[in-house]
Amino acid sequence: MRRSSVSGSGWLWTAVLLALAVSSPVSAAVPELAPVPRPGLGNLEEGVQAQLEERRAALDDRLAAEAPTDLGAAFGEMGQLYFLYDLMEPAEVCFLNARELEPEEWRWAYYLGALYRLQGSFAEAERWLEISDAQHPDDVATLIRLGRVRLELDDLDGAEAVFARAVELDPESGAAHHGLGRVASARSDWPAAIAALDRALELQPEATSIHHLLGMAWRQQGDLDRARYHLRRNEHGRVVFPDPLVDDLTSEVVAAQFHLKAGNEAMRHGDAARAAEEYRIAADEDLDYAPARYNLALALARTGREEEAIVELNRALTIDPSYRDAHYNLATLLADRGDDGGAARHFEAAWKIDPQDDVARIEWAEALMRAGRPGEAAEQLEAVLAERPEDPRARMSLAGALEAQGDTEGAEAAFRRVVDGTGPDEDRLEARLRLAGLLADRGRTEEAMEEYRQILLADDDVARAHRGLAGLLARAGEYRKAAYHFSRLVEMDRRDEAAWLDRTMSLLLAGEDAMARAGLEQSLVWMPQSPVLTHILARILATSSVPEVRDGTRAVDLAGRAFQAEPSLDHAETLAMALAEAGRWQEALDLVRQVAGEAERRGDTVRAAAAREMAGGFERGEAVRAPWLP
Repeated sequence: MRRSSVSGSGWLWTAVLLALAVSSPVSAAVPELAPVPRPGLGNLEEGVQAQLEERRAALDDRLAAEAPTDLGAAFGEMGQLYFLYDLMEPAEVCFLNARELEPEEWRWAYYLGALYRLQGSFAEAERWLEISDAQHPDDVATLIRLGRVRLELDDLDGAEAVFARAVELDPESGAAHHGLGRVASARSDWPAAIAALDRALELQPEATSIHHLLGMAWRQQGDLDRARYHLRRNEHGRVVFPDPLVDDLTSEVVAAQFHLKAGNEAMRHGDAARAAEEYRIAADEDLDYAPARYNLALALARTGREEEAIVELNRALTIDPSYRDAHYNLATLLADRGDDGGAARHFEAAWKIDPQDDVARIEWAEALMRAGRPGEAAEQLEAVLAERPEDPRARMSLAGALEAQGDTEGAEAAFRRVVDGTGPDEDRLEARLRLAGLLADRGRTEEAMEEYRQILLADDDVARAHRGLAGLLARAGEYRKAAYHFSRLVEMDRRDEAAWLDRTMSLLLAGEDAMARAGLEQSLVWMPQSPVLTHILARILATSSVPEVRDGTRAVDLAGRAFQAEPSLDHAETLAMALAEAGRWQEALDLVRQVAGEAERRGDTVRAAAAREMAGGFERGEAVRAPWLP
């Protein structure tokens, strides 16, 4: 936990000065003490480094004195300061030394309990908090910390006992009532949980995380309206309690909120990099504050640092597993990276936290489908459709899941239901496009073409419909009609290289060599560096059966450029054809023989035989007169 100042911890130094003022001599037999490690301070602000070094020097000087006094308080003071700045290893040693020197002082046991809980050493935390409780039995903060540790250890009876004592000592303690609510929830005693949590929320309304437990309890009681009300009000505000001995936790939250607000302001101005800096300080100021980690992740993702964002979202969820938005955004990032299994787990978690969130459930199902689990996907989508039968996205996703399982009839019925429904036009269009593709895959060509035609009657600018219909027409041998739809694609995007190539093939197969050449000449205006288009035009100029289309000199120039850009066997063949058309027979013969030899070496016997046959033609003075595409 980094600090920019030490304001808010003045109580600590006042307490130490008071303790030093009432000094008492230490017994001549000083217990054996553990050496305190010297932590690295390079990541702390200069002022903080100076403060720590000054206090450590004072401790070292006292230890070096011939008759050191008040060592227990001195070690405790140093431990408090290390604890304040999250330097847990030296803090632990300091508190243990202080405890060795002053076993009757309950504060050192309390600090050790707090420290071990932060480190996740719950059994050790429980031991020291029990010691603290035994020495100072009326301290509510000790009881709440001890109860929370026992919850981590699944000791429900022990947790209930200390939370109940805390309520007796302070009936207005929202944290104590919250603890009893957690115990009742763990026991599935939903009425008791609701009563305790309602009281906790009444006493501490800013602790919005209580809404999550209340929402889950009402869900178990079958009251979905109340469940929805509470689940959507969980803003992850923490349950806090007065804790004089760890008062820096309060200053941490204040500092974290300051930097959190600064980060929010930077995000509003579009400065995600600056926001990330502020959010990181907020997260480091308060290691248990999940919203700071969450906002840091969003800012990192905005600046393209997705890997770091994933790490921070996981940290936020370690702090608060009920953080719905963290689950959802983590799932989205994982899906973008192709980790559909991980995405599915977190979409599922987001939906379970808010069962009314059908979007998360649909995205969960879609991630399952991408992960190769269409049966599970279909199960979730059918559950959504049971409540919202006209949801187009769920229906289309279900169609995809059914198709993946081989249930093409079910998929077709699902697509048709969306097409015939009253949903948004874009959803109905998408369903019709996918229906046409499904029909085409099933060999129902005429029906598929009719679906594409219906789409184009409504809107002649749907590129996917033109492409799908053109492909079906070409397979059916209707090349001129196919060429028309490929031409429409070219009109919509002059740099659609695939459409230019498909248009050319359709025109060649329709015997329209002149139109094919003219189109390719035009394509090179838009894409002059395209080796594919250059190569195909060269081949047409070299081999067309229509004399007016051929141009050997230009064919050699284009084929040479294509071969220079990519010296492949295809391009070598085309250059040989162009040389033959230009009357440069020997060069053509030498090159095609090289092609035959290289093809033979590669084991491509079909190409080798074709090249040898071409060489025979060149020897007879016969140029190639059958354009074919590689």
